[in-house]
Amino acid sequence: MNHSSQTIALRHLFGALAFILSILLSAQALAGTVLLLDYDDGDDVEASMIQAGHEVTRLDYDLWVGTNPAPEAFDLVFLLNADYGYELGQSATPPDIVAPYQALEAYVRGGGVFATTAWTAFSMYDNDDPVVMTALDPIVPFDYTTGVVDATYDYSGTYEVTVSASPLTAGLPATWNAVVEADGGDCIALKPGAISVIERDFDYSNDLAGCPAEKWPGLAYISIDAGTGIWLNSDLGYEDDADVTPELLQVINNIVAFASPSTTATPVPALADWVLTLLALMMGLLGATYLRSRYI
Repeated sequence: MNHSSQTIALRHLFGALAFILSILLSAQALAGTVLLLDYDDGDDVEASMIQAGHEVTRLDYDLWVGTNPAPEAFDLVFLLNADYGYELGQSATPPDIVAPYQALEAYVRGGGVFATTAWTAFSMYDNDDPVVMTALDPIVPFDYTTGVVDATYDYSGTYEVTVSASPLTAGLPATWNAVVEADGGDCIALKPGAISVIERDFDYSNDLAGCPAEKWPGLAYISIDAGTGIWLNSDLGYEDDADVTPELLQVINNIVAFASPSTTATPVPALADWVLTLLALMMGLLGATYLRSRYI
């Protein structure tokens, strides 16, 4: 190959590598950022988010005081497993059960996305301690005042997608079964203006009462100023040590995608640092080779 042909080939190769690297770096940037607040049970959810390419920061919810870290650094704040009986920030040093709720509300009203589960709803209407987490009321789509302890919680049943065009339901079957004698949820109403995209019923009827045989919200959201509050009406089977179903993991990753405008429901996995370093070195060597061929 003569000098001119070699130069043209190097230019083409350099351009191709630069294009590929830009695509990979763009894919890297598509990952959503999540603050996952839970209580020891979020391993499978965290693993699923990471596998989907998202960046997850995880902390026990009762240690979070609204600044460690600040919610504004994240696309989504997900309060996963709020074991009823404790407040946000209650076990921090020093305890602060006011600031975290204020931080969350300000975050959502400013454009952030907050999501939670059946655990939080139950915590808010539990008559044994009715003040727990009620400060979350301004940023959730359900009306916790319609809940009655021992009478509005049940298990099992079937989920049904009711808004298939929603990004929150991407990749889900039209219906699926909840884990038998597990996967509990709340039989409570939504607030005016809240939108349900998945419904569920219950068929286990716990020892105390059970829920009426009708459809209840399975996944709902509500707009709060510039932000959004989302409720997944499932305890994810944690109370009965059941595994989180693939469908619920898909819902959770859809919530992350919904909260991250540049992210799809099936984002490209994040690139490892060594891959990025290798690509950078390859481009550097290619550039050096090109310059040598041109001037030497």
